[in-house]
Amino acid sequence: MGALLRYGVSEIVAPGSWPWATFCVNVVGALAIGIVVGLLVRNTTAAEFWGPLLITGFLGGFTTVSAFALDTFSLINSGAILMAAGYFALTIAGGFLAVTVGHYLAGDRT
Repeated sequence: MGALLRYGVSEIVAPGSWPWATFCVNVVGALAIGIVVGLLVRNTTAAEFWGPLLITGFLGGFTTVSAFALDTFSLINSGAILMAAGYFALTIAGGFLAVTVGHYLAGDRT
């Protein structure tokens, strides 16, 4: 289901010089993972079932490291080195920030 949703996003978001679809699914997916982990950290029984289903299954299918790597490679290969570096840095930093915010939004302040 997550991969189908990612495909839907790629069909809706217009292609351009910046890989917006991949960037968006990875950052939104990181936010969602942060929320799920923040909610499940207090309930180990629910985490045993919902963690793998939501994090590894749904959100693992929704987010994509392989497309991120290919997008970065394609930008470098086309000569857009600075754009590739920005895309790489913003995706990593944005994903980390999104997980942190999601964890906080879920109410886990640890």
